[in-house]
Amino acid sequence: MNLKQKSFVFVGLGGVLMLIVYVGLSRDYLRENTNRYLDERRHATEAAAKSIDDFFQRATRKLDTIARLPLLLNGLRTIMQETSSEIPTQDTLHYLVFESDIYTDGVYLVNEHGNIIWSEPRNQSIINSPYPPFQAAIKDTIRTEPTNNITFNVWEAPDGHSEILLTATLIDRGGDLAGYLIGAIPTDHDAIKNGFNSRANDSVHVQLVMDDGVVVASTDPARLLRQLAYREKVSNLDRTLPGGIVPDDPVHPDNLVIAFKRLGSAPWMITTDEDRTHAMRDITAWRNVLVLIGTLSMTLIMAGLFFTVRSFTRPVELLTEEARRIAAGDMEGRFTSHRSDEIGVLAKTLEDMKLRLKSSYDCVLQSEKMALMGQIVAGIAHELNNPLTIVKGHTELMLMKGVDEQHQQTLGRIHDGADRASKIVRNLLTFARQKRPERKLTDINNIVMKTIDLRAYELKVSNIELVTKLKPVLPSTQCDPHQLQQVLLNLIVNAEQAMLDANGKGQLTIRTALQDNMIQIAVEDNGPGISTDNMRRVFEPFFTTKPVGKGTGLGLAICQGIIAEHGGRMNVGSTPGQGATFTVELPVVTGVASEQPAHASKPAENQARTHKILVVDDEVHMRDLFMEILKADGHEVAAAVNGDEALKLVDRQPFDLVVSDIKMPEVDGPALYEELKKRNSPLVSRMLFVSGDLMNGLTLKFVESCGRPWIAKPFEVSVVRETVRRLLAS
Repeated sequence: MNLKQKSFVFVGLGGVLMLIVYVGLSRDYLRENTNRYLDERRHATEAAAKSIDDFFQRATRKLDTIARLPLLLNGLRTIMQETSSEIPTQDTLHYLVFESDIYTDGVYLVNEHGNIIWSEPRNQSIINSPYPPFQAAIKDTIRTEPTNNITFNVWEAPDGHSEILLTATLIDRGGDLAGYLIGAIPTDHDAIKNGFNSRANDSVHVQLVMDDGVVVASTDPARLLRQLAYREKVSNLDRTLPGGIVPDDPVHPDNLVIAFKRLGSAPWMITTDEDRTHAMRDITAWRNVLVLIGTLSMTLIMAGLFFTVRSFTRPVELLTEEARRIAAGDMEGRFTSHRSDEIGVLAKTLEDMKLRLKSSYDCVLQSEKMALMGQIVAGIAHELNNPLTIVKGHTELMLMKGVDEQHQQTLGRIHDGADRASKIVRNLLTFARQKRPERKLTDINNIVMKTIDLRAYELKVSNIELVTKLKPVLPSTQCDPHQLQQVLLNLIVNAEQAMLDANGKGQLTIRTALQDNMIQIAVEDNGPGISTDNMRRVFEPFFTTKPVGKGTGLGLAICQGIIAEHGGRMNVGSTPGQGATFTVELPVVTGVASEQPAHASKPAENQARTHKILVVDDEVHMRDLFMEILKADGHEVAAAVNGDEALKLVDRQPFDLVVSDIKMPEVDGPALYEELKKRNSPLVSRMLFVSGDLMNGLTLKFVESCGRPWIAKPFEVSVVRETVRRLLAS
């Protein structure tokens, strides 16, 4: 298989694979958005049902309370015995329902024949007259035998006004029917309207529906007191489910997104519907966009294949033919190309190799390519770390919450894939020598002396005098001793080469000092110094003043990156002709930064009691995550959204540990720490900080200065459990 055939095969397979992955991801994205919309619709329907359910519960309780009053039955008995024309205690009843915010259309007391005995508001003109809705809507729904149940009915007056009627049956002490207490609620009551207002937009219709499918109230006036168009679909589901989304019927589609929820206090339900085309317009638009992107991508892949064959494969075939002729001994052939791109450069390079005129340049070029590859690999690995951590964190959180077996297996495969990708990233970082510092408490003077020992002999035979001025007592600090040794060794070798090239000898001075809680390491030489123009570029990658073959221009850039990862800084000072001084400054850090524990945490077996822990974070999902982790270990957990709320909780109850975010609205983590410090609270020494912004100078300065342990976001659950266990054990 020649290069052209391989190009077709590999580009074709790559395009097909990309198309499969793209289609799969697009379908997952569209499915996720569809499910999110349906969940929102279901929650909105449940919210409307709960609001109206609460209203009907208040209505039934109020009517039942009045119906059970002995004075109501006594007054009714007085009228029935014709000893009085009105209820003796009607003033009390008037007080109970006066200006009712529920029964705004009135409350009526009627006898078994449906004649009005008493009403609120009072209207003497209707006393002893028939109550119109009784014969039209109520009588046929009430059992003939006495009952204590409250019935629900709907009645439409001749003038078009409709009412919801709640009827309580009144039973005397002998168990006989005494009459009925009826409360009238307009179907356009404010409470019902407010319940309907939970809909997402005006295109969503909400209605209150009776069991027989008649619409009691609706945001669409045209549906009032008419049969619900999709009644049969909802009724079939209502027999088995209290609520949910009605699946679309492929045989008889109605192009509606329908949700329903059964009320608990009334024999009715709430339904919502929206035109499916309107509801799914955004998802449909995205589907069209994704199809267009996929089509354009395949077009570009095919164009790229054509371009590759024409611009790369064929010229390479010609160069290969010339190489075979030269390998066969025909030195008359030439690598000729009139192109100015990479193919032309390759032809020129091959021609130079054939004539053996620039072999040394070829070696240097290969070295520079490897150095560049290391930088590229390191950059790719760094960019992959963040999304991989997000994938692992979310899958681990979902697995902790508990899912069904099918989803658990799917999440497990996602988590395993992320772990596999993480291992690849770690290998890339090792190759590029950009691993995260493995920090531990380190004696800086000891690292300086060990580095000097590595170069002591070379300095001596090169006639370079070494002067050390180390501060006798320096505090230990958290750092990676191997990386710090790499930085110092690079500075010493650079100074050595500069002095030898300029004078053939020199003096190298290394000093350590402590200033403003920063450890300073200075490497000073008396070589030629650095010009003003070069001072501005000395830390730039690939910038070097050394001859070709003696340096890549990456040494000082890498050193500066290492020191920055440690939270420090690197400076240079120089006067041309009088040498240069490179100064490394490292912060004094003694706290425990447990980002990646050596072992997965296990619940402490010797934990004597349940500890009480306060979690402070303004993100609800982070609070929920911490609460689940800590409760799983048997702790009692309280949560606060910021430092102000946390202080109020601390005032009311004791805690064994405080886990706090650093950046929060109003009172943040540092302010909470300072306030507890002012109060001389013992919790100052029992705080664990969490932050995802440790690259910020102010954040890093705070966690290092307060001396309290901290965890960097994103993290693994095992990190939190292990750190909390150690803090509680101490």
